[in-house]
Amino acid sequence: MQTLLEEYLKAFDLHETGRLSQITDRMKPLMKKLEFIPKGEVIEDFHTNAQQIARRIELSRRSLSREGMHIFGVSPDTMETARMIASIWWNKRTLLPDPEKIVGACFEDAANLVSFILADNFDGQPEAATISPKDRDYLKAWCLETAANIKKSNLEIKQLLHAMDGGYIEPGLGGSLTLGKMETLPTGRNFFAQDVTGLPTKEAWDIGKILADKLINRFLQEKKRFPERVGISLWSTDAFKSDGEVFSQILCLLGVEPIRDQRGRINGIKAIALPELIIKTSDGKKIPRPRVNITVQTSSILRDMVPHFCQWIDEAVIMVSLLDEPEEKNFILKHTRNKMAELQEELDETLTESALFRMASFRVFSSAPGTYVLATETNPGYYTVYIDKKGRERQTIKPKRAVIDKAKEIKKCLYSKQYAKTCVVCQTASENFPARIGLPLELVPSGDISALKPGEELKLKVYYNGTGHLGCYL
Repeated sequence: MQTLLEEYLKAFDLHETGRLSQITDRMKPLMKKLEFIPKGEVIEDFHTNAQQIARRIELSRRSLSREGMHIFGVSPDTMETARMIASIWWNKRTLLPDPEKIVGACFEDAANLVSFILADNFDGQPEAATISPKDRDYLKAWCLETAANIKKSNLEIKQLLHAMDGGYIEPGLGGSLTLGKMETLPTGRNFFAQDVTGLPTKEAWDIGKILADKLINRFLQEKKRFPERVGISLWSTDAFKSDGEVFSQILCLLGVEPIRDQRGRINGIKAIALPELIIKTSDGKKIPRPRVNITVQTSSILRDMVPHFCQWIDEAVIMVSLLDEPEEKNFILKHTRNKMAELQEELDETLTESALFRMASFRVFSSAPGTYVLATETNPGYYTVYIDKKGRERQTIKPKRAVIDKAKEIKKCLYSKQYAKTCVVCQTASENFPARIGLPLELVPSGDISALKPGEELKLKVYYNGTGHLGCYL
């Protein structure tokens, strides 16, 4: 329910009516099942109810932290750590064995059992005999690793001071441990809120299916045939705003669907059987449809920040290109075979069939690896001091030419402009590091700055209006 509420409130803020409808339909029966809405009561103002439920869940979440709020920079003691770990385990958001099948319905027994594990006294407890050796070893390893990460919370203040001093802080996922987000540990990192490994959400997947069906239907209406291939631009906003709707549309066009683990994350994909690829036409008929070939252009931000989108699309293309299906039902297979034949004819060197297949199955394209330079500059700034025709001194932020007609004398005129440049490495640095880009005043690194290590010297060449001032090292 909490996950659905977060997605609902996000969609509400972004005015995404399509997603709101999908999420609302899933929330209503769950709200009644969890008795947030009394039986028989009609939901008149859904948004108000959703906000109230969100507040109630937040209060419940806080109460789950039986030791109270975490004190910044202070590691909990052994028993507090055990209770914290037990709280995570108790919520059943991990792949661990069910705690109630081991210790019963008492949370305190679960906390005591975790404390035995941390004290290396688990195997002698009667509860250890109730689970398989594999589950026992996994539970022990998970508890010990989690305890070690929780202990690192004593570094939080040190990390904060290091950040305030301009130092580098390793990024890490933010979120609730009680919801099973173990990646939030250790704390004291530069956290980010969006867990991209949970994308696409189930609601985004439902929207993606609708988008795919609408695209195929429109083409079918206009051209009286199914589309063979579609070009799609996949940007980072799909992940951070729409939770993966366009990504879901791409998978649906290919005729594959995600396989989710216990926490709702994708850990694989599978091909949808051809008899199950059905769309409803504009006149209400249900007809079978083929797998549609796709070409995807991605932004470099999506490629770098949501790499599993590209990975799963690539894997899906390879998977459906190897299916034993007729080409008229599998346009990915058809176009891969055609491309293999073209490559074999065009390339002089002899390539193996597997190499040709791999080259022919590329569908996701983005910026080439290398070092890129991003530059920016401010608008010109002026400061002019002049004596007007009545002998009074005047100051203005306009250029000299703007006051020349009303000035008796120009005493001072200053011009300013600021330039900034950022070097970004995409996967691997360029062999020849980018040189000057032509700024009037420019600092040019003498080597690959991405390869520098802490404590090493950074040498820069200074160029002014194209003239180098060698030896001006900083």
